[in-house]
Parts: sequence; structure tokens; C-alpha cells
Amino acid sequence: MPTLNSTLNTIAHIRQRLHQALRANPHQANVYHQLGRLAYRSGDWNESIDWFQKALRLDPCHAETQFHLGNAYTQKNQFDLAMAHYQQTLQCQAQHHKALVNLGMLYLQDSLWAQASHCLQPAFEQDPQDLSTGTQLARAYLEQGKLEEAKRIYQQVLSLNPQLEEAQHNLAILCLKEGEHAQALRHFQVSLTLNPHNETAKHMVQALSPSNSNNPSQEPPPTLAHPPRAYVRALFDQYASYYDQHLQSTLNYQIPTEIRNQLGQVLGPHRSRLRVLDLGCGTGLCGLYCRDLAFQLSGVDLSPQMLACAKQLGAYDQLIEQEIVDFLRSTNESAKEKADVIIAAEVLNYLGDLEPFFQAAFQALNSNAYLVFTVEHDPEDKHDSSQAKPATPKLQPSGRITHPRTYVSDLIHRLGINSVRLLDPLPVILRQHGDQAIPGSLFLVHRP
Repeated sequence: MPTLNSTLNTIAHIRQRLHQALRANPHQANVYHQLGRLAYRSGDWNESIDWFQKALRLDPCHAETQFHLGNAYTQKNQFDLAMAHYQQTLQCQAQHHKALVNLGMLYLQDSLWAQASHCLQPAFEQDPQDLSTGTQLARAYLEQGKLEEAKRIYQQVLSLNPQLEEAQHNLAILCLKEGEHAQALRHFQVSLTLNPHNETAKHMVQALSPSNSNNPSQEPPPTLAHPPRAYVRALFDQYASYYDQHLQSTLNYQIPTEIRNQLGQVLGPHRSRLRVLDLGCGTGLCGLYCRDLAFQLSGVDLSPQMLACAKQLGAYDQLIEQEIVDFLRSTNESAKEKADVIIAAEVLNYLGDLEPFFQAAFQALNSNAYLVFTVEHDPEDKHDSSQAKPATPKLQPSGRITHPRTYVSDLIHRLGINSVRLLDPLPVILRQHGDQAIPGSLFLVHRP
């Protein structure tokens, strides 16, 4: 086995012979390339860059030199230069496997999902055993909302190694989106076995388990806890990049329009200097519709990726990353922060017991202020106001929580007696999942 000293002596000897070759003929691109490789292996990135650049002056379309120069710039965290040289590598050799992978990974780092998949797809086709490339390709498709492509790649990767927890988790989410509940449960269970701390998997195994059904007795079930915050944050962080497109093109989402119409009717034409609070603001769809009402518009959300999308709209005066009940409780400490309008669109279906929310929301409202919100109803409860069984929240296989109209109305009357007035709730279709319309109600509460 060669010793370190013998290896260093060998490298020094090779370097000496390469310099001798250059003295004999300084126009040998391959010799400069070899000197660059030696410097790179020694960890001297600057020297390696100098040698590679000299090689490229003599042979600009030498694919391996372009590739290794890209690697050297990557080591120096000069990613724009690295990307440029990986791109040049592919100009010289279109199917250069390692350049496709490295460039794809840099695109992922910059959240350039389409460009990443454009590189990683041919790389994975060249080497279908490369599970790392396959997993990252599936992620790129997932971030673009190309769910069928992502599902296909995850299935291919897991057929080779079923122990990849992230792939099991993401495939479970994809099965869930397609209504394949049995498959989703199976993949979430495997994911939870591989990572017992996966809060999303814990929540979804509970939601999808056959035992999660309506209580057949007349006794009220225990208070339904909120889904884990880590689950909600991870869900919407992953959803953020294609959220708006999916809502509007696939789910026929009209709730921001409905909310703006309802507020317009009760506020009248002269209320345009309001403090408006958008809870669970997501990417900012409601804020965009209600901006004209507000002299101060604030958005609150648990997902930093959703807030990043909302920031790009430029509609909000401030954006806060916080759980909504915690935020409402913090505003109760200052009368200056109380709101004239509080919006909670499609956010209460990620809360279980709504009593803490309403208590905090009523206290956060100014006088003559409005709380407008939606709740989702169980599609099986066609006439939830006349149900004989107790009206209680229910965890659905989707992971969301449904709240019967009577549950919400009774809770508001009990908590807000003498302090708030509930207007008649408006039945709405929250969104459309294929042929299934998701029913709900839009509530408007006035604090006189």
C-alpha cells in the first residue's frame, strides 16, 4: 500500500514532467488540463482555475476541462461561474452525465425547477440506478406541480430502494392528492417507520386510518386537537411554488372573490381606511382582492415559502411568520394593533377545536369590526344543520378538518354573546376536486 510520502513524490514527479513538456511545447492544452487536475486534487482551487483557463484558451470546446473548471468554481462557491462552465460543457458534449447532474443540482439550489428537471431527466435516463439524481428529479417535478411525473420517478426510485424516507413521504403525498388513500396510508406508514419523528406522517396515518370515522354514539367525542404545526408548515412550504396555479386552474378556487363581495356589501363605499388582517394569508390571494379596503394590510402565515410568494405581490404592508392563534393573542396586548377586518380564508380547516381561535379573534377586533372566515364541511353530511348526532369537528382523510355549520354557529353564540353579531352564513363551494365539489360556509361576524 503506497504511503503518503510516496504518493506526494509521485505527484511531484508527474508535475515536473508536465512542466518539462510545456517548456518543450507551450501549446499543449491537454498538459494544462492535467496540471489543473493535479492542483484540484491538492485542494488549490485558484491554481487549478488558472491551469484550466489556459487549457481552454487553446481548446475552448474541451468538455472535460469545462466540466472541471465548473467544479473548481463550485468549490469556491462561485456558482454563477460554475453554471456557465457546466453549460459550456453541455455545448461541447450534450449528454455529459456529470455536467447534467451538477448543473441540475445548482438549478435546484436556486429553485429553478424547470431547468433542473431539464438536466436531471436525461441524466437519470443514462443511469437509472442513480437514486440521488432520481430523487432530486422527482422533487423538481413536484415543485413544478407536475405530479404524475414526480409520482412515476418516486415509484422507480423506491423499487430500487424502499428505505428512502423522503421518497416514501413525498409519494404518500402524491397518492393523497390523487385520492388514493390506501396507497397514501401505506407509504406514510413506511415513512413513519423510517423516521418516527415525522410529524406529517403521524398526522396523516391518524387521518387515513380506518378507525378515524364518525362517532356512532350520541356522546361527544374528545376535543379534536390541531394538526401539528410542523405538518402544516411542511405541507404549504412544499405546495408554495405551484399553489396559485393549482388553485385557479385545477380547483376553481373563488373564495377570495366571495370574501371581497361580502365585505363590500357590509362595509359600503366609504370604508377604505381600515386595518385589515389576513390570517393564513398563503401566497396572498385574499390580500390582493382586499388591498383597496386597507390603509394597513398585514398577512400572517406559518409557511415561510408561502410568505415569500406573498411578498412578491407587493400588496401587504407587513408579513409575519407565526401561528395565527398565537399572533391574535399577541395583538390583544395592544389596542393600537386591533383590526377592523380579520380574514381567515381556508385556514380553519387546519385547526381542530375552534374555541381558542374565536376567543382570540373577538378580542383582536376593534369596535364596529368584522371577522370573515370559511369552514369546510364533511361531504357526507348533506344537511349538517339537522344532524341528530353531535355537531363536532372531524379529521378527514385529506388531513384537513371539517366543522359543521351548527358547531360554528353555536360556538360563536356561546363565546360572543352580547359582544358580536353573526350574520347568516353563506353556503359556498370551497374548491373542486375532479368531479367532487368541496362544500363549506362563509361566515361573517360583526362586532358592534
